[in-house]
Order: sequence, then structure tokens, then C-alpha cells
Amino acid sequence: MKNKLESKEKIGILQVLKKILIDNPESANTIPELDQIEPTNEEEKRLLEELKKETAEREKRLDFMERYGVTNLNSYKLKENQNISDELKCNIATLTDALTTVFPDYDYSNLGDILSTLVILKNDKLDDYSAYNKDSNELSINTKKVFEDRIDLQHLFMQKMLSISTHKEEKSNQMNGFFKGMTESITSLINVDESGKKLNPLESLGVSIFSKIVSPKTLIDSYMNDDLSLLLIELESLGIPSIDFNVAMDRFNNVNTDFLGLEKALNLMFEKRMSFGVKSGIINEDNLDKIYTDFSEMLVTNKAELISLYPLHDFSKMGSLEPIKEEVNLSISRIERNIGSLETNYYK
Repeated sequence: MKNKLESKEKIGILQVLKKILIDNPESANTIPELDQIEPTNEEEKRLLEELKKETAEREKRLDFMERYGVTNLNSYKLKENQNISDELKCNIATLTDALTTVFPDYDYSNLGDILSTLVILKNDKLDDYSAYNKDSNELSINTKKVFEDRIDLQHLFMQKMLSISTHKEEKSNQMNGFFKGMTESITSLINVDESGKKLNPLESLGVSIFSKIVSPKTLIDSYMNDDLSLLLIELESLGIPSIDFNVAMDRFNNVNTDFLGLEKALNLMFEKRMSFGVKSGIINEDNLDKIYTDFSEMLVTNKAELISLYPLHDFSKMGSLEPIKEEVNLSISRIERNIGSLETNYYK
């Protein structure tokens, strides 16, 4: 009976040690005591062999990372990829290192798995600058279009790594425009876009406006964790129903022809946030004009602004943006009327 208990305890220890190795793949700690363990049955022997294999692999990985100056596990997995040239590996590793340095608090295990077998192909028949096939883990680049539009290839790669690793490339739904804007906004924090023709500029502008409604941290957490519920919970706490969020997400998909529609949707959400904030005492009504001025300054009120910002883009199919000024004024008026209504009711 005692031997069985000792054996179970030993198996438990081996399982714990193995879990430590798996959960901490970049740890510099080793477990030299493994060679001192004598297995007494087949199960112990099997677990001990697995643990020795894990330990040997980790020591090999750590030695490699130290020798070549590789700073994280994703870069190590990239180094093992036989489908990509060393020069391109170096460029991608620089980008992934920057990503994990700027945003260290997120899970990048999916990125590492992708980088270990990623195939990069040239395909000048694509309609877009790039396309990703999840099933084959192939990233195709339209090099002809990239060079014609003077696209910053480093920035494009950063975009794709971020989008692929957070599962956005697998989605084809209402959120596509919003995800494009978030991908571009986060990428630009890591790697400034030096392209002639910018990547997803209107979607990114929409995200900048949206960041005045919900906190930037919630936006980034939601995107990086692939969890929209974080956004919906915050919006609800601000008095903004999910239906307004859904309308805005639809508008993100049509920004190139109806950017005004997106601005109107976001302005309505901001109005509801302000109205809720004043009613609940979170926002002082004396600060309302200043807060709304800060918000309205984020809005684009005429096409000339866009043409000045993005001269290589074609905005000929886009309608006038002037009406957004009146929409903002109407929102302020409605909030002020609601404040007056509250004061009247209070003194009755």
C-alpha cells in the first residue's frame, strides 16, 4: 500500500514538473534532479521520459535564443521555419519583438504557432495588397500593387501578424471594417506607416473617434483578447444600448462611400453617453461644452480635410461631410433640453 502511495506521489510530482516546463517555456530554470529519479513502474518511466524530453528541448531552445540574441519564444519558432528566408525572418522577428514589448500583457501563443510554419507567397493577381489562407497558413502578397502604391511593406507585415494572431483574418462578418480600423490603429502605435497610400485610413479615423466614447484600453483589450463583450459591457455602463453599437459596426464597412454615416452613428453614441453622464451626475453640465468640443474636433467635417490628409486616395464616391456639424449641434441641444427637463422636475 505504501509503495502505491509513494508511486502516486511521484507521478504527481512528475506531472507538476512537466506542467511547470510547459507553462514557462522561456524560463531559465532547469531541473537537474531528473537524473536522480528512479522509476518503479511503466507509468513513472513514461512520465519521466516525457519530462526529460521537455527539459532537453527547453535547454536547446534557451541556448539557441541566447546564442543568436532571440528575445522571445515567437522569434524562436520563427527561426525554426524553413519556408521563409533568413532576411525576412529577421524583419518579422523585429516586428514581433516590438509587438510583445509594447503590449506585453497578452497571449501570443497563436502567433508563435503561425510563425513556425507560415508560408509567404507572391501573388500579383490579388485584388488587395495581401490575403491570408488559414487552412494552409499562407500569406500572399501582391508585390506589384504594393510597389505601385508605395506601401510600407514593414507596416503591412505588422498589420498582418497582428490580425492573424488575434484571429481577425478568420472572420468575415459585420465587424470587418471595425477590425481593419483597430488593426491599423494598433499597428501604427508599434510601427509608423510610411506608405504613400495609407492602409485603411478611414477605418482608423473611425476608431479614433470611437476612442472618445469607450476607453482606449477597453478597445485594445477587446481586440487583443478577441472579446467583444468587453466593449458591450462598457457601453452598457455608459447608457449606450448594443443596437447603437451594431449600427456603428455596419457603418464601419461602408466608410469609403458613407463616412458621414459612421460619424453620425458615433455622434449619437457620444450624445447618449453625455446625456447619461449628466443625468447620473458623472459629468458636470458646466463641462459639457468643453467635452463636446473635444469630441467634435475628432470629426471630419469636409472632404477637403480627407484629401489633404490622404492625397493618394480617391474620395470621389463619398458624399458631403458637412451635415455632421448640424448633427453635433442637434445633439448638444437635446442634451441641454434634457438637463432643463430634469431641473424642472426636480423643483416641482
